[in-house]
Amino acid sequence: MAACGIAPEDDDGNAASRKTEIKKSEVDESVMVDHLAAIEATTTEDDLKKAYVKAYAYANGEPTWQKRLLPPKTNERKTVMEQRSPEWFAARLGKVTASKVADVIAKTKTGYSASRETTWRNWYASA
Repeated sequence: MAACGIAPEDDDGNAASRKTEIKKSEVDESVMVDHLAAIEATTTEDDLKKAYVKAYAYANGEPTWQKRLLPPKTNERKTVMEQRSPEWFAARLGKVTASKVADVIAKTKTGYSASRETTWRNWYASA
């Protein structure tokens, strides 16, 4: 290191670079695999939350295991429904959707536009 102009010691006399200690995981891998399987096997959102909280607590703050827990949680069970079906309309009822954002924020020089008021009136009537 001295040949490159790097001192082998820093200003306080300690070595400038040290080997990093690799701590052995205290988390039992087989138990974590069971937790991950429990997350995947959930059918309701409430069960998913309970299984995830248990697994996250068992991970004991270890980033490696916490990262492995995230993908199953983010792959929420999304129900695919046909657009324009009665279920689809029911799911969208009372929600601001992308197609209505322009109406919700519409404003003219003199105030709110008629489309905004109509949209709000329809939402209040449906709620």
